[in-house]
Amino acid sequence: MSAMSQRSASFWRTGSLWVWLLAGLILYLLALIIMAPASLVPWYLARQGPQQPIILEDVQGTLWQGSAARAFWRGPTGPLEPLGQTQWRVHVLPLLVGKVKVSLRVNGPAGQMRMDLQPQGQAYQLTDVTGKIPMTYLASRLGQFSALDPKGTLVLDLPELQFGPQGLQGRGRVDWQLAGFGLSPVNPLGNYRLNLQERQLRLETLSGPLRLNARGEIESGSPRLRLDGTAQATGPQAAQIQPVLSFLGPDQGNGVHAFNFNFSM
Repeated sequence: MSAMSQRSASFWRTGSLWVWLLAGLILYLLALIIMAPASLVPWYLARQGPQQPIILEDVQGTLWQGSAARAFWRGPTGPLEPLGQTQWRVHVLPLLVGKVKVSLRVNGPAGQMRMDLQPQGQAYQLTDVTGKIPMTYLASRLGQFSALDPKGTLVLDLPELQFGPQGLQGRGRVDWQLAGFGLSPVNPLGNYRLNLQERQLRLETLSGPLRLNARGEIESGSPRLRLDGTAQATGPQAAQIQPVLSFLGPDQGNGVHAFNFNFSM
């Protein structure tokens, strides 16, 4: 074999060795990424500052698919609220175009919820938000409304929500099923629907002896929600519902009571 042939063969052997070393290093790094522990998630959240809204405890699994035995949510103006057990799964395909999409499931004091979350700068986009939240979980957040001791279940159907420095907006509906009040001798009082379009709100009655109708909005750059409307009792149980009507607001005539609610979400 000529000297040139020997040098060429040596070069290719050396080149092949570097290719295999590089491939092995890449596979090793990929394995580290794929097997990254779920504990990186609360570590990352903690680095976002003391006011970041989500806290996870007792995590298991990997960065890509894991769970937290306890999750807490901090509203813009309130204390930590327990959510319950939380599971997440990171979608791979959006990462290929530089986006992050995480599917979340929550089961606990906050009820049962499913949603997809996508960070967008300082804001977050939630899509396909569905679930059920017991009204008792939210009662303490409802301002003067909480004195009525609200009962029932909120059923979420929100295809799109965005929240961040500009506040909250989106589209969809929230049904208040088997609604009632501890103050009322008549329960349930009805079924109601809150429609959301951007920041505009519309409350309507689906059924029941207590008729509620209202319009309102979510304040821009704020978690505050306002509803202005009317309430009226119908049917043979109307007299028994009178204590609720009197609490809601003044009689405007013909048994129609005006009400105004302001509270933070």
